[in-house]
Amino acid sequence: MKLLPGGYKLAGYDKDQASERAHRIFCALLWIAYQELARCYGALMFVAWTHFSIDLDLSPIEDALFRQINFPQLYLAGLPLAFLSVNHLRWILEPLLHNWRNDEFEPEAYDGLTKMLGMYAAITAERRKADRSAVRVESDRTKEIATDDQECSIDSADLESIPRLTSLACNTCGGELQAIQVVQKTREDGSFVAELRCEKCDVDRCFSIDPKLFISVADVAT
Repeated sequence: MKLLPGGYKLAGYDKDQASERAHRIFCALLWIAYQELARCYGALMFVAWTHFSIDLDLSPIEDALFRQINFPQLYLAGLPLAFLSVNHLRWILEPLLHNWRNDEFEPEAYDGLTKMLGMYAAITAERRKADRSAVRVESDRTKEIATDDQECSIDSADLESIPRLTSLACNTCGGELQAIQVVQKTREDGSFVAELRCEKCDVDRCFSIDPKLFISVADVAT
């Protein structure tokens, strides 16, 4: 989202659409990277397999298993099995071991694994979507609770009543606070007032900051 022009200014439906578009672009670029990496890995493993076959006199089963793990597989859209994560492997482990135990190495015997991985992808996508919706609902609830005097305004903020910052994490959601601007550079106690933003809560607030304790935030005053 941050890489899209004006993405941080979007809200509501437009923000959701931009987020979905950014996610699709990221997935497409990631898949291209995986394909290129798989080609390089496959070329390297082919050289290794050639040397193993000559020097170690691999048995037919060892030869087939090496190729199953390290060579591009049709049921993985050209990726080697070695690229799968632990969670993916757990999802297809039983039928995969069944094929290996029964010396089934023809591509047709693995077509069902493609469907199983597709099911895994659909389930995890829905789970992540539900988690994002839950976070959005909590963020909306936080915005309703936040009062106008919590938002920082250079013209109207009562600088003497600004709360002191005790942590670089948002006290509502735990997200990282980002410095926006300094409202008052130096106060009598050596602290300064800065406007900070929490991206998760989508709220800007003013805090009194001790530069000795929060050097990273104090950098905005220089």
